[in-house]
Amino acid sequence: ALPICARTVGLTSWSRSLRAAIDDLLPMADSGIEYVVEMLGDVGDPVLQHEAAQSTVAFAALTGAEPKFLRVPGVATSVAMRDSLLMHDSHAQEVLDMLNHLDAALAGVAGCNATSALGPGDNFFTDEQFAFARSLGAVGQVNLRFIAADGSPVLSELDSLVTGVTLDQLKRTPQRIGVAGGRPKYEPIRAALRGGWLNTLVTDVDTARWLIDNVNG
Repeated sequence: ALPICARTVGLTSWSRSLRAAIDDLLPMADSGIEYVVEMLGDVGDPVLQHEAAQSTVAFAALTGAEPKFLRVPGVATSVAMRDSLLMHDSHAQEVLDMLNHLDAALAGVAGCNATSALGPGDNFFTDEQFAFARSLGAVGQVNLRFIAADGSPVLSELDSLVTGVTLDQLKRTPQRIGVAGGRPKYEPIRAALRGGWLNTLVTDVDTARWLIDNVNG
């Protein structure tokens, strides 16, 4: 079971690790959770977007909560496009306001590159944008917010293209739970822990051992 005690829970539904965790969960009777709120807009192709929405629905059903969806591009092609979409979408505006009042967050952690599941430019950052973030010192990202090896935010114009939880909103959330593991995520996870963007980590044994052995690396 995931260690959650909350009324409003933010969910990174596009995270493969979190979707796998949800698939293994049993119903949580009397969870106390009232809302499951997506913390990032749509990323990836339509199939992945559909799978992410299904995970949101499934997690809400398991906890007896109401799902809240963020059905706008996770990464817009321009600030003007992002602002225009949000201006006319009252549902998205409601969800973005709810991100200011999360009690717990199930956050996604990843590296600074596209993956096989998330192709560059598919409501997602392009290879050039990832390269730009790395040139500024980014080693990973939490919900598409880039961070350096010491955990500090790597701020740039890329932030204004993302529709989703900000690092400030995440830091104000009492429970910040990461579900992630595997060699490609070693450094991003360590950076997220160093920055305090996570205060609980659910991971595999090999990742845990690497983190313990490389605390000061």
